[in-house]
Parts: sequence; structure tokens; C-alpha cells
Amino acid sequence: MAGPGPIDSGSPFFASVAGQAALSGGAVRGGTRKEKSKAAEFGRLVKERATESAEASLAESIPAQYRGLSPEQILERLLDDVHSAGDLLKEKPLPDNIVAYKGAVRSFVKYVVDRAYDVSERTSGGNILKRKKFTQVQVIDQKLEQLAAGILGGQKSQLALLERIEEINGLLVDLLS
Repeated sequence: MAGPGPIDSGSPFFASVAGQAALSGGAVRGGTRKEKSKAAEFGRLVKERATESAEASLAESIPAQYRGLSPEQILERLLDDVHSAGDLLKEKPLPDNIVAYKGAVRSFVKYVVDRAYDVSERTSGGNILKRKKFTQVQVIDQKLEQLAAGILGGQKSQLALLERIEEINGLLVDLLS
């Protein structure tokens, strides 16, 4: 009886055995360290991209003409925009002034919300049927929140006018449909 021949590394049987050994952990350890380092690299890249996208979303909340200014200067300019657009709206309640005021308030509120609050979500339990989703809003900058509340509180008459106009527009849309 002849002994076993030389191992043919290209044979399907050998490839299958080598694949099973790798899955069961019987393969050479050098490959797993390389895979771990690749996984760590991937994790690092994901964190970098998440940080970049968070910074980009913060940059989007700043109007284009104010980019490059310090946060205090941006806030002052946004406040000035709200006040000037609000005064103009009180004097002349025209459609262009309404749009300008809405845009100024929207920019100011978006800037404040992006910088004054942090929203985190978490889920409870392991059971899918009983799992609940919790959202927590934390105030990061108390002074900025108080400033925003004071500014919007001082704009009550303009906001009330805007509310009435929006209500009328809603009624007109309902009549047309």
C-alpha cells in the first residue's frame, strides 16, 4: 500500500480544511492581530467621520455671512437680526417682512438649540416587545438658554402677529382644498 502523497495546497479539500481551521481558531495567530488592528482603524475612522459631521451640522446653523466670526459675535448679530426684523414687522406687516422675521427667528433658535442643548437617546430592556425608548435633553449652556427665553419673551407681540398670520394662511389653505 502506498503512503500518502504530497499535499496539494490548490486542491478543494485542502482549501476547505484550511478554511474550517481558520473559523475554529486553529489558524495562525498573526492573521487575527492584523484583523483586530483593521477593526480598530475602522472604529477610529467612524469616530472621526461622526465628529466631522457634528461639526458640519453646527456650521450649517450659522448663516453664511456670519461664518468665521466668534460665537459671541454671531450671537450678537443674530439677536440684532431678530430685533430689526421684528421692529420692521411691527411697522409694516408685509409678506416680505414676515418672511424675513421668520428667517431671523429660525436662525437664532437653531443656533441656540445647537449650542445650548444635548439630546441623548437610550433604550431599556432586552425584550423587543417591552423595550422603551427614552430621550433626554440636557442643558449645556444655561446662560444661552436664559438669553433665548428672554429674547423670545420680548418678541411676544411680533410672534403673536406671526401666529395670527399663519392661522389665516392655514384657513386659506383649508378653503382651497
